[in-house]
Amino acid sequence: ERYTDGPGEAFQQFVLSNNLSIMNIGSTPTFSVSRGSSIIDVTFASQGIASSITQWKVNPEAILSDHRLITFNICFPSPPKIKIQNPRKTDWEVFENHLGELLSSIEWSVESRDLLTNSTRLFVECLNKAFNFACPPRIVKDKNKPWWTTVLKNARKECRRLQRKARRSRAQIDREAFKHSRSQYRALLNLNKRTSWREFCTNIESTQESARLFKILQDEFIPRLGLLKHPNGCTANNETEALDILASTHFPDSVPVNTFTDDIYVDYINNMSYD
Repeated sequence: ERYTDGPGEAFQQFVLSNNLSIMNIGSTPTFSVSRGSSIIDVTFASQGIASSITQWKVNPEAILSDHRLITFNICFPSPPKIKIQNPRKTDWEVFENHLGELLSSIEWSVESRDLLTNSTRLFVECLNKAFNFACPPRIVKDKNKPWWTTVLKNARKECRRLQRKARRSRAQIDREAFKHSRSQYRALLNLNKRTSWREFCTNIESTQESARLFKILQDEFIPRLGLLKHPNGCTANNETEALDILASTHFPDSVPVNTFTDDIYVDYINNMSYD
């Protein structure tokens, strides 16, 4: 005869008060030791996700724990693939040629502020299109774990074999053999991870590898504008001078914003000459 004790009532109240669903199916034990087995592992799901969970089951595959492996499927749309661009791999000759083709196909007009704003927007779009053409985005692929070796794979396989044997026989000697094998596997796993990290840090020789390590260790990366050179060959001393170089190079007839009033703008447009 089954009954609900105090902890059971508290558990039931917790499930009801949080509007949760219990996804466990069947009566297969989720916890097994030499002294016995029981169902002590519970899978909760909110109402919004419960209908998306299917094929819940206790997997008979041996794992390195007294708790059985619980598996289930969640029917979600596939996440979008992550794409990145590396500006250092840009084909700048292709960029320049493609940008020239895009710019030559547009009729530029700056007779008014609205037309100037529209021309600026078109110019930025051309830059982005040319950059994407010369530096196509690529999909980020998962990299293999350098610390995972054949020896480690075989050690895990042997450990799982001993665990299955201990569960079938329930003999103390088999149980001790499994515990010893599990300890050896975990020690080997930690050793491989430490060794792999030390080798990675020791073998850093190229600038590219150093940059990768810097990106891993830094807390925050804030991209900054690089310093440019004046036509006379001198390098800009700060970002403000770099912006001035960009403005004077690409917009040689521009007027600074802080002195650009409406009256000055009208006079400036009226005095412009077109070839």
